[in-house]
Amino acid sequence: MDVKGVSVPLGVLSELICYRCKRYLSVFPIYTHAVRGSICGRCTAESAREDGFLPNIIYETSASYQRFPCCNDKRGCLEYLIPYEMNSHEQKCSYKVIKCPTRVNSNCLWEGASSDILEHFNTEHPINILSKDVFEVDIINAHTDYFLYVYNEEIFLLQKSSDNNKFSLKLEPLIKVDDNNKMTYEIKLSTANKEKEICDTKYLDDTYSINIMEIKNKLNNPTIIIGHLNILKNVTTHSNTNTKSRSNESQMNMLECPVCLEYLVPPILQCRTGHSICSSCKSELNQCPTCKSEFIDTRNFLVENLVASMNYSCKYDECPYQGKPTSIKAHQESCIFGPFKCPLKEYQSCNEIFAFKDLYRHVMDRHYEYLLEIDTLCCLYEYNEKIFKFSVHLIGNPEDNLTYKYDIDFNNAKTNNRLYIKQNCDTTNSQPFQYDGAIVLTYRQLSDFVNHEICFRTRVSIEHSK
Repeated sequence: MDVKGVSVPLGVLSELICYRCKRYLSVFPIYTHAVRGSICGRCTAESAREDGFLPNIIYETSASYQRFPCCNDKRGCLEYLIPYEMNSHEQKCSYKVIKCPTRVNSNCLWEGASSDILEHFNTEHPINILSKDVFEVDIINAHTDYFLYVYNEEIFLLQKSSDNNKFSLKLEPLIKVDDNNKMTYEIKLSTANKEKEICDTKYLDDTYSINIMEIKNKLNNPTIIIGHLNILKNVTTHSNTNTKSRSNESQMNMLECPVCLEYLVPPILQCRTGHSICSSCKSELNQCPTCKSEFIDTRNFLVENLVASMNYSCKYDECPYQGKPTSIKAHQESCIFGPFKCPLKEYQSCNEIFAFKDLYRHVMDRHYEYLLEIDTLCCLYEYNEKIFKFSVHLIGNPEDNLTYKYDIDFNNAKTNNRLYIKQNCDTTNSQPFQYDGAIVLTYRQLSDFVNHEICFRTRVSIEHSK
């Protein structure tokens, strides 16, 4: 199923909301409650388990390759991302509402977009802006301080803290410019005259920690310690496309019923653990085939809403067809790229299965006496107990807006009698002679046309539907 890059329709988005934080269900893991609704990965997963929520694994699989808007879309963010990328983006989104980092020490109540924080610091906390990449390190007094550091027009938050045992420092971007690049920073602790120094390198967002006794020993008990920051060049990490996108085959396996292996279409039911199953198979089982837990009478409406807007690819490799979950099953039942059963199975006890392209050769080799060749038309007929039956079946998928019809024409020139009947061809994969378009005639109706044998003409026509 090729859905990567497809955005969730707006009409569906309104149904995919976390009942706690009221944001989109675009950060995993997702838990679902039969009454309360669903909870997203931004909220506490542990409390979800305690409250009786079930992990909605099938929803996560269905949503993994669809693009959701950022939760800050109402504030102006235009990003549409797959869930794999969403949490990282929302943490650094320039439209994200954040609280002033200095609130721990200053009780500042400011909150706003991260893009406005530099202006706030210039006005309210100018001493907490690092104008250079140098700062003083205090290892005597316990403290936690926050500073803004601007580097190449990108804003970083520097957190440094100290207690009786260790000194810690963390540098992280407030607005991440490029999610594909993993930046590193170099931290140096030195004496005032730089005769001795301690140097280490960390990735952004990683915390640098060092024992205070180690600082004193390596720097020879300095009276002043100077810290130096140096943001290094980006180290580009090329993501593995195969890993991020995974294989379509693996994804489709997760969207199949584990019993009948057909696509999960509404109604979708689930067990107590959260595994989903189609309604037909659930009615025949007492336990989940995956985990052996009991089924509950709960529909997975969250997944139903999501998959209703998705286009499924036909499971047969060579077939280009894509359709909604309600139509894909009907298509696959007669897809010409799938396995075909012999159309004469009921009459010749033939159990062979073959590709559609081999159908004609099979009939020619095994059932030639049942093949009525008129150009490319295959017509089935049966005579039994003085009842004549005629049936024309379309093998393969009907095209949209087309109607397939066939006619039978009996003509006796000697008696000047004629019988002409026109009916619809069968396009529904029903058994021969078991659909409404089958023509059934008695011997009495055809007696004027029988003289040791019966002759008739058959034609097939294709008409555009109105």
